[in-house]
Amino acid sequence: MLKNTVSFARKPFYACSKRHILIPSSKTRKRQRQTHYHNKINEELNLEKGLDWNNVREVSFKLKQLKEFTKNLAQQVRNADDLMKKQTVEQEVVGPKKVIDHEIRPALESPRQAGGSELSSLILNASEQAKKFLPDVLLKRICDDQLVLKSLLDRRNRNWNPILSRIYGNKEWLNGVSQKVLKTSLLPSLKGLNLTNIKRLDEMLMANIENDITRFSLAMYECLFLNLSNLKVGGIEVFEMMDMLLKRHGDAISQMDSDGLQKKSEMSQFVMNCCIKVASKAMNFEKMDQYLTLFGQKYGLIPNRENYTAIIQFYTKLNVPSRAWDLFSTMKFLSTQHKPDITTYNAMLNLCGKERDYAKTIDLHQEMLDQGIKPNTQTLNLMARSLAMASADPITSEGKSESLRLLGWKYIHEVELDLESNYGQNARPEAEETLISMMALSAYDGDVAMARALYFRLVTAKFKQAVNRWQAKNAHSSELNYKSIWQKALNPIAFNYLLLSYANYSRDKLPLLLGYDQGAILRRNVLNSVDYVSRSEANDLEAATLPLLPTKDLNNAWQIMSESRALWHFNLEYGGQTNITERPPNCTKDWIDTCKNTIKTKEELLLEIAFQIANWRSAYMNDQILNSKLLTSFLTIPLKLGDKKEFELRLSEFSYEQQDLEALVNRLFGLDQNALTDENISSDLVCDGDSSEISAKDLDYFGSFKHKLIRTSNIYELVMRAALKFNDMDLATQAWDARGKFRKTNLFTNQSAALKQGQDKVFAELTVHFFTQRELLTDAMGIIMASQKYLDWKYPAIRGLHQKLKAIEDTKSEAILLDIVNKKTTSKSEIDFALGGKFCKQPSSRAA
Repeated sequence: MLKNTVSFARKPFYACSKRHILIPSSKTRKRQRQTHYHNKINEELNLEKGLDWNNVREVSFKLKQLKEFTKNLAQQVRNADDLMKKQTVEQEVVGPKKVIDHEIRPALESPRQAGGSELSSLILNASEQAKKFLPDVLLKRICDDQLVLKSLLDRRNRNWNPILSRIYGNKEWLNGVSQKVLKTSLLPSLKGLNLTNIKRLDEMLMANIENDITRFSLAMYECLFLNLSNLKVGGIEVFEMMDMLLKRHGDAISQMDSDGLQKKSEMSQFVMNCCIKVASKAMNFEKMDQYLTLFGQKYGLIPNRENYTAIIQFYTKLNVPSRAWDLFSTMKFLSTQHKPDITTYNAMLNLCGKERDYAKTIDLHQEMLDQGIKPNTQTLNLMARSLAMASADPITSEGKSESLRLLGWKYIHEVELDLESNYGQNARPEAEETLISMMALSAYDGDVAMARALYFRLVTAKFKQAVNRWQAKNAHSSELNYKSIWQKALNPIAFNYLLLSYANYSRDKLPLLLGYDQGAILRRNVLNSVDYVSRSEANDLEAATLPLLPTKDLNNAWQIMSESRALWHFNLEYGGQTNITERPPNCTKDWIDTCKNTIKTKEELLLEIAFQIANWRSAYMNDQILNSKLLTSFLTIPLKLGDKKEFELRLSEFSYEQQDLEALVNRLFGLDQNALTDENISSDLVCDGDSSEISAKDLDYFGSFKHKLIRTSNIYELVMRAALKFNDMDLATQAWDARGKFRKTNLFTNQSAALKQGQDKVFAELTVHFFTQRELLTDAMGIIMASQKYLDWKYPAIRGLHQKLKAIEDTKSEAILLDIVNKKTTSKSEIDFALGGKFCKQPSSRAA
């Protein structure tokens, strides 16, 4: 990834004990730099230079390089053997294709003119090769050896779906096939089946045992559950089939008990693993509890260490940290087999990062060392990223932001030994994670130069990797699918950290890495390793050039603003493969007329519009980038840099309010103002006028919703912060009026009570800060008094207001305020105060 060329670097000027001012001539200065650089290059390229066996760091680095080289070489040998074997079989049996077209088909048409022996040998050879994959009883029912070879020849990419479909198309199905053949030759190999073929397989297996559920073996259950757990998209149908199989198994046990048969050990840990995997993938909390209870109470099976780790990761994704910590504590007191390992600790470190709890992060690391568990590269990366996230604000870091980031860089320096000398085509996942961790530390430190260089290295390396994979997989394709390639190369997490670095930029702040020698060397090596103009790129990789300014560092706000907007468009457009300004092809008057003639109810109209916008977004926009978190980071850049005009432009261009969409729909579809609130859209609400009344501007605006997100609470909070930043009363008024309407929408009301209360509290605090800043103390007090039964006010939120009241010696208001803060309040039903848009619509200018 990053070449650890410490010997390339000279001692930084700030590390010298004394400073001297020298003004050499330009020729002398150039000659000295060239000579120094040339000597170091020769020293590094000296292949006869021996290894310093007394240097533990150097020896360890060389050993890891050799291990990685051996691992890659072994993988290349295996791939070459598989490819050679595949080509040999294809030449002997399947191909060349001309042999089949010019010899087999003529022989079938005129057997007398063709050599019967040659035809027989070709067919016999194909049959012999197919027997290596399936037994004769199944080959006779498939009746297509070419299909078997085509589907199973490449062991790295076998496709069992066409084979199972062919067996299902035979009337005999799997009837008559012995249990031994199924258990040894078919069931262990069946992988990657789609849901339709999984149901077909279950139907054929039931027919094989004559619908006797007591004969349905454990191998059959494991095969079905394995394929269900490997489905990429899970849903209700998957859970329904799993519940049906578990019920069948329970009924079989009950039937065996009633018949007096000996009860067998019918359930395995493997089936339990598959159930946990499906519930975790679907993020279904109810199903997870159901399966854990079922296997524990009915079969006496408890999760193993891997299951517990998967469940902890599941709780982390669902944002239920308390359960994850309880489960982690439980693992410590179970048997030795359940004791947390390095994977479990990494999962907990990931949770610490989300909670932004640096104390738990450091404690977990020390606990690992006490237990004798050696941290791996992923552990160190998680430590660095968790500390970076904890340093985001003074509250979570307890005023130790820079110290936490400095400790995070310490772990990055420990990772350097595990990195490859160059992050290139054969990069390990750990190298990518290390780059992202370094970007996190740089982002929260506001080190734009470092973040840009790391982002450039990561994206260009992943682009080249995607190009190589595409060329290897589509060798006969002349053109590269750059949209698909950029989709794999553009990393939304790394891009978010780059946007955060832009937002945290300060011209007067010195990067933290420049404060010590090792950090300065690392930073200099990273900056010198990038080429933003891509002079060294090959012609076929010129599209990998990112829209970055050709400079190593940015010094002005306008540069950051321009580059961030260019990168935002670049990421949304798959590297320029699409254009967000273009209207979708089917956004036409004809489509609107069709909707008018076919849709009669409000629900159908709203569903059709939402479905169409979602299709446009997935087809023409990079929906991995277009999300609420990245949009917030994108809007934060002009807010922190003090550019009000750019903030408003970005806000209007990439976000919308629900009432704006409703007003546009009313106009386009000829409805009255309250049409979308009625139960049905009657025929008299539809305009009889010509569709030519719809202008191209209206259609363009409607098509622009493909690259816009609906404004939610976090966007309104950002708008109120902008009103605070720019001291803009109009912007603040628009924010609380619009949010009052947003609170009445289903998007807000369908949230949990705790989440709604938390969002209301943040917005109320911002509103109080704004009124306090504008010296509107009466209005600030009014918001606090009106919401005291709903929100639990703390002193940090009203500190500014309290100080203002003390300054004007308003002891009565001060006493009321302190009484509200010190009083224990409980959450009651929602009240319509300032957040609902009915309080303080026109704030008074009178101070308390």
